[in-house]
Amino acid sequence: MDKRKKRVLTVLAVGSCILGWRLYVLFFEYLPNYRQRTPSTANAAPVTPPPAFQNNASLAPVASVPKEHDKFAALLAAQQKIAERPWNDSPFIQPVIVSNDQPTISTTAEPEEAPASPSLRFVGVSRTGQHWLAAVDGRIVRVGDALADGFTVNEIGKDWIVIEAAGWRHTYHLGSEKATVKRATE
Repeated sequence: MDKRKKRVLTVLAVGSCILGWRLYVLFFEYLPNYRQRTPSTANAAPVTPPPAFQNNASLAPVASVPKEHDKFAALLAAQQKIAERPWNDSPFIQPVIVSNDQPTISTTAEPEEAPASPSLRFVGVSRTGQHWLAAVDGRIVRVGDALADGFTVNEIGKDWIVIEAAGWRHTYHLGSEKATVKRATE
């Protein structure tokens, strides 16, 4: 017998042993426990249905329900309360709780006014290695530099510059005097 056939037989023998061991554990460890846990239909106790909801608000107390079902019943009650909440157009608007019993959804999310963009004279960009520089109002600025009115340089690109203040981003492009304004989180 050559060396390759010996290896194949060794792998098959070891694999067969592992497979036999897993089958032994399955049949003699797990299945007897499973048979003990599930009652047969001949001597099974009557199954009590889970408690029903009354007025879609609370659970009816049932004395024959074991304690394991109490957690389940509480979970069902909480899900029912959530299901009774009013729906909104946007799933991202969080409900505003007026009182413990009456949750309401705030649907009037009024947008804030964007601050006025400063008048900048953005005339050019340059790159030195990995750093971009921009010519703004007669001076050379880089990312992180402060400008007038509390604005800071956030990004500089090939033909644009982004300045930020008070949570708003103002993007200026070369040759354009007006900025595109967006929230900093967008």
